[in-house]
Amino acid sequence: MRGLKMGPVGKNDSDGLDEAKMSQNVICKCEKVTELEVVRALRRSLPIDSTQAIRKRTRAGMGHCQGDPANYNCEARVKAIIARETGMPMSQIGGRPWPATSTLSQRWPEESELKDLESRMNE
Repeated sequence: MRGLKMGPVGKNDSDGLDEAKMSQNVICKCEKVTELEVVRALRRSLPIDSTQAIRKRTRAGMGHCQGDPANYNCEARVKAIIARETGMPMSQIGGRPWPATSTLSQRWPEESELKDLESRMNE
């Protein structure tokens, strides 16, 4: 990992303009995804509004820790980059509500949640 820089959030962050610095800033240490890879995925023609979309394009958060906040917290790092690049508030950027899925709040949804999902499908 020569030339790559890892550290706490904010230590190696860039302003989104210096590609050399972004290419060294590791966002996901398990998959070795750099800030530049995330930014390039954001600048493609398909709009991105969630960490899950970046995850599918770059593998950030798909390593053995699964974006665990207690490990390297790459999902929060990706969310901050999405906010910076798109101008969206952090609260509007989608993420994983819990580690096993991106669509349900718990593994086995309750009846009320199933009804809510069904009503959204029929809109």
